[in-house]
Amino acid sequence: MIYVNWLGVILASISSFVLAYFWYNQKFFGRTWQRENNLSDEQLRSGNKTKIYGISFLMIFVYAYMLAKTIIRTDFSGMADGLKFGFMVGTCFAAMSLGINYQFARKSNSLFLIDAAYIVVSSTIMGAIIGWMG
Repeated sequence: MIYVNWLGVILASISSFVLAYFWYNQKFFGRTWQRENNLSDEQLRSGNKTKIYGISFLMIFVYAYMLAKTIIRTDFSGMADGLKFGFMVGTCFAAMSLGINYQFARKSNSLFLIDAAYIVVSSTIMGAIIGWMG
């Protein structure tokens, strides 16, 4: 049986949400991200926030849970191993998958770089937290 540290998964999920708050803030990449997605301020304000944040958190939670299970299966331990594994997963799996979709959807390279870099940084942080928490 694989033991998953649920507190680690929860903290990793929250860390991804906190990072997204700053990453997509208007002072950082938010304006460029908004422009590249052709979204007006009104469109961003009009969305169902409960649905958007709720589903997003659920997806982040599943991502963190599976990251934790995979780290355990690989016998990695500690923050450094978790950090490296999170970086690898974020870069080689998540960002590349996103990149394939963006190419076929003809989305801009700027948008890809913003979103892919968020995934890589978020996965790295989540991996470090999960590795640290055991």
